[in-house]
Amino acid sequence: MLPTVPASGTRAALLLGCTSLLCLLALLAHEKPAESAADVCANVPHVPAAPLKHLSQQEAADVDAALMPTPGLSVESLMELSGLAVAHAVLAIYPPNAYPNVLAVLGPGGNGGDGMVASRHLASLGYLVSAYYPKRNGGALYVGLAASLEQMGVRFVDALPPPLPT
Repeated sequence: MLPTVPASGTRAALLLGCTSLLCLLALLAHEKPAESAADVCANVPHVPAAPLKHLSQQEAADVDAALMPTPGLSVESLMELSGLAVAHAVLAIYPPNAYPNVLAVLGPGGNGGDGMVASRHLASLGYLVSAYYPKRNGGALYVGLAASLEQMGVRFVDALPPPLPT
């Protein structure tokens, strides 16, 4: 079960790396107390501009493989752009002087890598970042991303904190 989202003004942690950017922005802007992240994300409106196709894991891997030969596009550069975009979206909505604490919930895949990059940028922007990374990826890219977080002073935690009181 996902942690609850506390009332606006008492929010002490932002969840990164486990949701789409639209879902993340909905969570950040959400005002109702004690509603689960899953409920908030379920209510994110869909943009009816064009039909959307959900990609299977294999189709997504095929798209990545097709993009990688393009000069200037690598897994690292795409991850860097994604993480930077998330960090600046958080900065625009929740400045560190009012919302200094960030909890990054990181998985072992590409979204977790994006979350590590976002966490690094948020730390450099003055946030106090903690990271929950229970299933670590042993690949060189992910080991390097985790090491860069430690160098930035990001604290890795072994468990999620309890939900904040409402």
